[in-house]
Amino acid sequence: MGCFVLHEKRSVEEHTLLSLRNNVEHQCDYFNSVIDTQFSSLDSLARFIARQDNLVDSDNILMADAIVSSGEFSRILIIAPSGTGHSNDGATTLVAHRQYFLTSMSGRRAVSDPLSSSVDSQTKVVLSVPIIGEDGEVMGVVGGAYNIGQLSDFLFSGLYNGSGYPLLVTSSGALVSTTSTTLPTHYHDFFEYCASMELMGGASPDEVRADFAAGKSGYFFAHNGDEIQYMVYQSAGLDNGWMMCYTVSSSEASADYSFIFRDVLYLGIAFLVGVLLLLFSMIHISLRDRRRLLHQAQADSLTGLLNRTSTSACIDTWLSMPGKQGALLMLDLDNFKEVNDVWGHQAGDSILVLTAELLRAHFRQSDVIGRIGGDEFMVLMKDVSSRSVVELHMRRLCEEFRLLTDPTYPQISVSCSVGAAMIPDQGRSFEELYPHADSALYCAKHHGKDGWSIFSGESSC
Repeated sequence: MGCFVLHEKRSVEEHTLLSLRNNVEHQCDYFNSVIDTQFSSLDSLARFIARQDNLVDSDNILMADAIVSSGEFSRILIIAPSGTGHSNDGATTLVAHRQYFLTSMSGRRAVSDPLSSSVDSQTKVVLSVPIIGEDGEVMGVVGGAYNIGQLSDFLFSGLYNGSGYPLLVTSSGALVSTTSTTLPTHYHDFFEYCASMELMGGASPDEVRADFAAGKSGYFFAHNGDEIQYMVYQSAGLDNGWMMCYTVSSSEASADYSFIFRDVLYLGIAFLVGVLLLLFSMIHISLRDRRRLLHQAQADSLTGLLNRTSTSACIDTWLSMPGKQGALLMLDLDNFKEVNDVWGHQAGDSILVLTAELLRAHFRQSDVIGRIGGDEFMVLMKDVSSRSVVELHMRRLCEEFRLLTDPTYPQISVSCSVGAAMIPDQGRSFEELYPHADSALYCAKHHGKDGWSIFSGESSC
């Protein structure tokens, strides 16, 4: 019995670590896609400026101010080759000595060193791109101040009920950003933090330091006080050596597998007292339920996502547990009937498959994603309590669909409308949440499609 328990304990640790590494890898990929989107916005502005006669033309400043007003950047600089930067707010700044300016003047994108604000404690960086003229020469640089700390915090806020925290760290160990309130005040850098703990499994601070220098992903376990801490790290993908790290206690990370030890204990008691009849009955019931669930949990044959029946079953199962928070999203492709009518059902099927791939990439592995019919999809975002987080996800989703292109049918433009209902404010069961999310989807379409809406409890849009 002891060997079996030890085997299960190791199995839980392996599954927990695999899940943790997959989650961090997925969030890093999304982190990179968001940063790439911001670079694309700056590239668009740079191309616009390159077509003007004057680098600091009033139209260029107005265009920069419009991008700032959209909320992604707090400030944008149009920088002349001399290094004089003209801000959208009218200020002038000399940045000729800044490495990001020098890098972009050589024709490449760049990310600056972190800049910490003494006013709002935000960690910002400057993303910069070259302004390239028709002759291929670099005419100047466009730079945007971006709150990279808020982005990394947002990406990991839904993991493990927010019990862990992310760290954005330079290759030399300096902390760029973290949600931890104690780590920056107690330790000089990340490696000092590692050295303060008792690393397990043969890991050492020197090995972690070597991984950071090489941009290599890795993990370790460590005793931190009375508990074991998991730490996973990998390259942030910004070409500047920064590493994205995430740490969480073993008890929180393995909470989803805690039932295994309870079941082992029950089985042991049943074996010791010899209640074989009860054991056989439990096995019979388990096999019967497995057959029933296997019949229901059939994947959608086209997209590989859950079908309508298994989607609603998975959502209801999760909602039946007390204290759950999250959001139910309904997504519908805009004008999809025209795609089928004009390009044929083969093109429509191809778009649906690409939609499923986009949804898998956008949402976490733990979220429930299903196709509930035609061009309608449903997503359950688990353990999300903030309405603003849901709003940001839906806005990002609409942006990603506008960029979606089918290589076989590049002429087809794709957009989507999304509606959401919050859990538990607007329902605690699938039957309660579904009509509210559907009503929010109707409102999004009613207001011109290619947008999103969260159910407000009102009877009309």
